[in-house]
Amino acid sequence: MIEERAYEYFINQGKNCAESVILAANDEYGLKLDETAIKAIGAFGGGIKCGSLCGALAGGAGAIGAKFIETDAHHCPALDEKLPAFIAACTEKFGSQRCDEIKPKFFKEDVRCLDVVQGACKILEDYMK
Repeated sequence: MIEERAYEYFINQGKNCAESVILAANDEYGLKLDETAIKAIGAFGGGIKCGSLCGALAGGAGAIGAKFIETDAHHCPALDEKLPAFIAACTEKFGSQRCDEIKPKFFKEDVRCLDVVQGACKILEDYMK
């Protein structure tokens, strides 16, 4: 299950929110992302290190892109449908798209933002079909 994979990366391996979601999705959906792609998504952790877009959402968006973009994002109708719906579902669940608004509600000292990471993964399942 993708949430269990995310737990492994986030808690047991100390990966950030964006890394954990994209790594779990990479495993779960066979995205074939290499280490460089994972590093690129990792830069989105912590709201791009400034509290902006939540890294878990960014990781999910990256997973959707990796699965559905065939040539480039401009020519991928699936993104037009799936990305806004994924972000809207996450926004509804977490009350915002922004790390600096989500983190104060969900962060726990012992597990950090695990609920957000696993919640984003659970939502992501609907959009990876």
